[in-house]
Amino acid sequence: MFHSARIKLTAWYLAIIMAISLMFSIGMYRVLSFEINRMEEASRARMERRLLQRYFFPQLDNDTPFEPSFLQDLELIDETKRRILSNLVFVNGVIFVVSGVFGYVLAGRTLAPIQMMVDEQCRFITDASHELKTPLTSLKSMFEVYLRDKHKTLPEAETVISDSLSEVNRMQTLAESLLTSIKGQVSSNIIQKTSVDLAHCIKEAVKKIEALAKEKKITITQDVKGIVIGEHQMLVNCFVILLDNAIKYSNTSGFVSIKTHRKKGYVAVSVKDEGVGISKDDMSHIFDRFYRADRARTKTGENGGFGLGLSIAKQMIESLGGSISVTSTGVRKGSVFTVQLPSEDFQGRVVS
Repeated sequence: MFHSARIKLTAWYLAIIMAISLMFSIGMYRVLSFEINRMEEASRARMERRLLQRYFFPQLDNDTPFEPSFLQDLELIDETKRRILSNLVFVNGVIFVVSGVFGYVLAGRTLAPIQMMVDEQCRFITDASHELKTPLTSLKSMFEVYLRDKHKTLPEAETVISDSLSEVNRMQTLAESLLTSIKGQVSSNIIQKTSVDLAHCIKEAVKKIEALAKEKKITITQDVKGIVIGEHQMLVNCFVILLDNAIKYSNTSGFVSIKTHRKKGYVAVSVKDEGVGISKDDMSHIFDRFYRADRARTKTGENGGFGLGLSIAKQMIESLGGSISVTSTGVRKGSVFTVQLPSEDFQGRVVS
């Protein structure tokens, strides 16, 4: 599809350039022909004056031959016209070839962002379909097994319904994550940014994740201060994702720490865990949509998510003008996610 579109776009570029080139060449040829014709008329007028002078005033004639000189002038004029025309044809031929090559390259660069967007959309649809297919297949299998059972009992029915609800909840979580991911692709100009107290923001995020932390006996320590420019609820959601990720991949009775430190124009927030860590191979893909690091991070019990959380967090932070990064010394050595957000002094005001 994109190859044919590239050819068509190249043809349009070439048609536009050649139309301009031909019009310019025609105009130039007419101007030059006009000047040459004017020279030819001047030469004819000179010849006529010489003839009249020879006829009426023979005594003034100096017997210098003029016919050969005039004929040479006419031949030179015709030769000049031919050379101008051939040169213009040659130049337009060169322009045609060069424009074709550069037009093809330019068409490729023009279509590249569109192709990337379409490829990303196709990957998104494929991955989303795959993630939805898994719980649907599980539901279908449970129902089929139950219906084939000739001796159905009420406890069995309750078990099937309970398991089905778990899969339905899983699909609901996926649908909500997909919607959040799509909404995250929004221009930063649309978001109403205000001054946000990081301490209050992270306190709210910790409260939302408190139940999961207690379940795994995870201790969360906080050393947070600073005012940033952002949107309160988006930041709360972002830190909920980061804390949820840290708790899920931490060992039982472990520690998760949240600290802030200032940089010029920014406040950096680090979320550190002592969990399974991230391998070097997974590090560069950890924020990719639907990417789930294998090895240790998928072997920690029922921690299997959809691979959307960190991608959503990255979208949120970048839409607020910040950045997010991760460091890890390796598998089973913990990881640190660092979020940089513009502080108030970034906007020309004094940070309290």
